[in-house]
Amino acid sequence: MNAENRSTGSPLPEPHTQVTPGDLRRLLEMNGPEATLVLTAGRIEINTGPEDAAEGLPVITRTALTDRIGAEPEDGALTLQAAELNTEIRLLGS
Repeated sequence: MNAENRSTGSPLPEPHTQVTPGDLRRLLEMNGPEATLVLTAGRIEINTGPEDAAEGLPVITRTALTDRIGAEPEDGALTLQAAELNTEIRLLGS
């Protein structure tokens, strides 16, 4: 089960195929460094732990994202990072 299915408070986003700044914000809000943004069956999702590890292509972990843009980034940094991750996904041929 992915984290978006277990999230509380905020509505679930519509299924989508590209990383958005909102995806990155949700990833940063997750508890635990093992939270990972993944591409699963053509959809971007957040997995929260080892039980989800086999599901999808890992895009970026919460820890790696924090290393790149910090724990509380500006909206512009999220937008830029989303674009960079979408480019990385395209280069993998996904």
